[in-house]
Amino acid sequence: AAESEDMDCIVSASTSKSADNLEVPIITKRPLTPNLQAPGNKADSIQYVKKSKHDFNVRSIIEGHTEGPAILTELDRGELSRKMRIKMVQILVADIIENFGDRLISWVEMDFRILYPDVAENLFLRMVPTLVKKILSYAHLQGTKWLSYLNIRTENLKTDEQKMNIAISLLPCILPTGRNGEKRCSIDEAMRSFLDVKPIGTNMPKLLEEASRSPFILAIGARESPNQVFVVVDGQGLEQPSLVKAVDVCFKLFYILDVHYPWQCAVTWEFIQKVLYGIEDKLKGKTSPAVIAMRAALNK
Repeated sequence: AAESEDMDCIVSASTSKSADNLEVPIITKRPLTPNLQAPGNKADSIQYVKKSKHDFNVRSIIEGHTEGPAILTELDRGELSRKMRIKMVQILVADIIENFGDRLISWVEMDFRILYPDVAENLFLRMVPTLVKKILSYAHLQGTKWLSYLNIRTENLKTDEQKMNIAISLLPCILPTGRNGEKRCSIDEAMRSFLDVKPIGTNMPKLLEEASRSPFILAIGARESPNQVFVVVDGQGLEQPSLVKAVDVCFKLFYILDVHYPWQCAVTWEFIQKVLYGIEDKLKGKTSPAVIAMRAALNK
């Protein structure tokens, strides 16, 4: 297949809404329910982004993977299970990131805009200073523990961008953490699976090698004013210009790659999906009570 057909192998709707109204949804083509199982294996190795000419042959890429024969056996029978389909997508995504990483984000943007043209820019339209102030006020009503988790003082937040970065960061602290069977994860675990903050000088190759396969956001430096921000997916760090842009890219990756939200911070991503983008699940009655309550408070 030619390069222009690369993403056709990976990716397989809506009324206009006001950015001021957080209750006007569109209905997603599929529900994005959280995966209640813990994330799978770690990334095997670091593959740095590089530019190259590359013949994207799906079968040859899958054949070159250790789990390729099992996938192809099911594929040839026309009985590809969900487990094998997800594994196949992971293999193909890893190949795309290795060979076309510098263009992956633009492909994700284009595909999401085709699927959801009326909500593609909603995060930027809705995360304005007025809403940021409401989120911070709502967090204060829930108590002050989130300030300790984030290690910040709100009076030290001087710019709108700093306030927005903290409004994003605090979500896993005030929304319920995920449950894996009988075990509920800690707030620290939920925070790291959503937005992991590391100091300047962190060993990036080692961090990426040990990173979860599930997409997450990585900030280097101060949480309120990071020096660098990345979306980490399949052992790759894709640098973004700002924290809010990283949230936008990470969210769209979940949709385009058709992968579940990390179970530890699933409610946080549900809030971003339903309140900030305005995309509801196809199945009614699945919205978390915490998301319903927070949306109602922000609409006042």
